[in-house]
Amino acid sequence: MLAATALLVLQGFPAFAEEDKSPRLTPDPYITDLVQEDTPISPDKLIEASIYLSGANQREQRKAEQRFRSLISKSRSELGSISDPYKKGEALLTFLHDTLFRRYVEEQTKVHVLLEGGVHNCVSSAIVYTVIGEELGLEINTVHTSDHAFCSVALPEGPVDVETTSRYGFDPGRKMEFEDEFSGKTGFRYVPPSNYRKRTTTDKRGLLSFLLQNRISLLERKGKYDKAVPLAVDRYHLLQTEEAKSDLAKSFGNYSAMLNLEKNYSAGLDFLSRVYDRYGQIENLPELVEAFINNKMIFLAEPLSLQSLEKARRFLDDQKQRPYARGADISGLYTYIYARRAQLIAEEGEGYLEAVKYLESLPAEVLEEKRIQRQIRVYRKNAVVDIHNRFAGLFNSGHIDQARDVLERGMRLFPDNPTLQRDRKLLDRNS
Repeated sequence: MLAATALLVLQGFPAFAEEDKSPRLTPDPYITDLVQEDTPISPDKLIEASIYLSGANQREQRKAEQRFRSLISKSRSELGSISDPYKKGEALLTFLHDTLFRRYVEEQTKVHVLLEGGVHNCVSSAIVYTVIGEELGLEINTVHTSDHAFCSVALPEGPVDVETTSRYGFDPGRKMEFEDEFSGKTGFRYVPPSNYRKRTTTDKRGLLSFLLQNRISLLERKGKYDKAVPLAVDRYHLLQTEEAKSDLAKSFGNYSAMLNLEKNYSAGLDFLSRVYDRYGQIENLPELVEAFINNKMIFLAEPLSLQSLEKARRFLDDQKQRPYARGADISGLYTYIYARRAQLIAEEGEGYLEAVKYLESLPAEVLEEKRIQRQIRVYRKNAVVDIHNRFAGLFNSGHIDQARDVLERGMRLFPDNPTLQRDRKLLDRNS
């Protein structure tokens, strides 16, 4: 199975603790050396690279290479005399299922694990078939779809597909005779032909990249996004394609989402700063940066006070100057600070009227923000309620002059308000 990279969604929560896990953003030196070689990847190099990129340690690497070469030697001994490439390709698949391929497990993509116990999937089995087939003189290509990999043997009459996970997967679609070992009767086996859309032939780098792709997917399914990032980096540098770069950006996004959920906002911004320094304005970077800045700003503004809001504002001022924040809509984030300051004014004794005055004094571009416009409407209504209640209290207690002063100040601000106009009529009738 070939697995696709999933994408998580960033969410905002206040933070409590922060920790920088700093996954590697530069390619493994092994990858760098591999891509710098001008010649095609040889069978020996494919053996070494397939085991290394499966995640084997040094001891596992040595043992797996020995097993691989022992298997090659045995295949030469048993199959080397077959001259017909069609028969040799078929015999090789049978040989591998007799000697190595024991059990199919969809997630088992690691070559050294296959060589140790025979557990395989489409990728690991295709790599072994390709290496040994080429050692036997066959010309083998790797074919992949969105979620599967298999081999194709080049023959004079045309390519023949090989579903390596099936003992009978050579040239699927043909009917094969077999003799039942108990009854002696002749029967037929039939493996349906592959009917994959958008099948693509890839080179040895592409084949190796499937190892990384599946390991990335498995790590992300386990929530180990920090471990997946370095593998996505290696896969991108191995392939150097736009598709791999897009998958790399998704991996960055998934790790960022993990940090966000863990409330490690500073670590997230540090990580994205490193991403920008290495890869520039990669896909979705402005949105990721904006999410972290927004969430840390909210964290700094709590508990709500003039001091905390000022701290949050200074943070935004600083982030606006950062190169990685280019493209992020930081200006819109100031709206939160303005709105929260107006809330403080309204709730700490100055009242809704002063909060309205504060909001209406903001720059024109801020006043265009829907949140600010909505807050002004709400606070104006609340200010009218305050004026009416103060007027009613003074009027009902017989303090007519003070009631008039309160109402006149309110009418100057809200001359067309129906509630205050009714209060004015009541005052006029009782003056």
